[in-house]
Amino acid sequence: MTMTQLIAIRDFVEAVTTIRPTIARKRDQWAVQSGDDWIRLTVPNEAGVYDKAFRADFVSKCPLARGFADATISILHECGHFATQDNFCADTYDKQVAEAGEDASKYFAIPYEMLATCWAICWLMDPDNR
Repeated sequence: MTMTQLIAIRDFVEAVTTIRPTIARKRDQWAVQSGDDWIRLTVPNEAGVYDKAFRADFVSKCPLARGFADATISILHECGHFATQDNFCADTYDKQVAEAGEDASKYFAIPYEMLATCWAICWLMDPDNR
């Protein structure tokens, strides 16, 4: 990931959330940590094991996403976690992740993951955002 790409990602997240994110140095998978007024986004250096499955899941729920880059829909999903963080319970989430194991479809069916994807789809479906 080049510095120019990271700046573009940072600018996009700020445009979506109004908060300038910090980009994590260790980058092996998409992730977000956040508070009310801060975002720490993890952007992988290369495609991960679940990236194809994530895209397939997202596009199955929002065919419009076919026309967007993997990074765009992944960033929107992570912004969805920030936007829906009031619905997050770490203990419940950790238990559901453990139960999903390595099964991507079970992971994407975790309510908090589905909520973040739903938020991302709603954002993407708004013509003013596209």
